[in-house]
Amino acid sequence: MKLTAKGAGRPDAKVVAFVDTPFPAGLRNRILSVAGGGAVGAAEIAALDAELGEAFARAALKAAKAAKIDPSKVLAIGSHGQTVHHAPRARPRVTMQLGDPFVIAERTGIAVVSDFRRRDVAAGGEGAPLTPIAHFDLFAEKGLARAVQNLGGIGNVTVLPADAKPDGVFAFDTGPANMILDGLVRAFTSGRMRYDKNGALSARGEADETLLATLLEDPFYRAPPPKSTGRELFGRAYVKRLIDSARRRGLTHADTLATAAELTARSVANSYRRFVLPRVPVEETLLCGGGVHNLDVVARLARHLEPLGVAVKSTADQGVDPDAVEAIAFAVLAYETLRGRPGNVPRATGAVGPRVLGAIVPGR
Repeated sequence: MKLTAKGAGRPDAKVVAFVDTPFPAGLRNRILSVAGGGAVGAAEIAALDAELGEAFARAALKAAKAAKIDPSKVLAIGSHGQTVHHAPRARPRVTMQLGDPFVIAERTGIAVVSDFRRRDVAAGGEGAPLTPIAHFDLFAEKGLARAVQNLGGIGNVTVLPADAKPDGVFAFDTGPANMILDGLVRAFTSGRMRYDKNGALSARGEADETLLATLLEDPFYRAPPPKSTGRELFGRAYVKRLIDSARRRGLTHADTLATAAELTARSVANSYRRFVLPRVPVEETLLCGGGVHNLDVVARLARHLEPLGVAVKSTADQGVDPDAVEAIAFAVLAYETLRGRPGNVPRATGAVGPRVLGAIVPGR
């Protein structure tokens, strides 16, 4: 990522290379074990923190090589880390991301900005979503009210009013996007598949309206923003309960996946209907994140949003790879931190005020 200053010192982001480096299966399973709330000791968490640091360092060096950039010329690495626990409304408020930044800095020789969420949580915020500043820099357009809808494990929306002023931006988590679908696929295939490629499996099924109505009664959906969520609510235990409910109703695997896909689409559309459109009459939403490749979810989302006057598009229509948006966001946040500028949007997270986010580990 190449960042240069533009108006009012805001960064102008340009992607010079993008590399997707999947976790090895064993490491992925350990992450899911820790993040799933199981009985995991401090030794395993500490070991996973260090091993993720090593993995992130290798990925960063791989990206630098793809960009044909000498690592010594890189100003900093913005490392979000791997979230293993996020409970900003608990007592005490907590959020934890693993991936030791000291290991990353030592292996790469590059300064690392990491641990972005905890300062916002300490300031009374949700610690999420933190992408609105980058979404504003990349996609705000004068005269056009637009939303940016991320479909990661969890879905979140950033709303960009037509006046294109940063103080009008707001954002919140809409609910599960890929998290439940991926959990179902892993369960149904005994781990042989990690996700429903192109949404082909869910497209074969029929959503169960009775079960769907029950799922949509979860209090999270009606809670007003600011709000965020994660595996603590929609993780492994939720998937198990969903499978049990589907089995009692005699649903096939395809029908269960179709119900989960429809849950993602309707929870997003309901969020727009309740919390977005009454405030900002957005004309289009730009999709990003891994969920853009699930053609079934995208089609369902369009069926619910377009009657509301919201066109469903992709960040690719604006020249930005939807898979790269999250990485861009944390490069932008690292840039802001290095310059001593706030990275959170209090209207999005609920923090008591703007805060400079994260910690800086110097390079060699």
